This record gives sequence, structure tokens and C-alpha cells, in this order.
Amino acid sequence: MEISRQLKSAAALQIEAADKLRQEPPKAVRETAESRPAEKLQLDQMQETLRQMPDVDLKRIEAIRLALGSGGIDTDARSLAASILTYHTGSDS
Repeated sequence: MEISRQLKSAAALQIEAADKLRQEPPKAVRETAESRPAEKLQLDQMQETLRQMPDVDLKRIEAIRLALGSGGIDTDARSLAASILTYHTGSDS
């Protein structure tokens, strides 16, 4: 039996297959991107708008801080618990 240098190991074949998969997107992804260019453009625009927005609304935080400091927001535990229950149960009673 002769060992040839032309044979590739299983590991080498797996690496080549993985590289090929990484290089080209699956057929379904290609077809979706090609058939919906307007939707992709709209999605890209929305993502760019989101990137430009600040992560935190500093004006809102400052307003809440001022309200807490001046007593404008009720911090009574029973009242807060009732508000949380009302919000999560969807009832106004």
C-alpha cells in the first residue's frame, strides 16, 4: 500500500468545508436579500437612525431626579406595589 501526498486528512476537509460555508451565504439568505432590496434599504435606514440616537435620555433622567428630590414622585412602598400590580394585571381597580 502506498501513501500518497494527494490525500487530505479529515480535519483539512472539514476546515475547507467550513471556509466555503463562511464565504457564501445560504441560498435562502441570498434570495431574500435579492428579492427585497427596498425592505433592506428601509431596515438599513432604521438601523442607522437607531445608531444615531443616544442610549440614555439624559433630559428624562434629570426630570425624574428633580421630581424625586422635590417629592413629586410618590415613593411609598405600598403605593408602588399597587401601581406595579395594576400595570402588570392590566386592571385599573
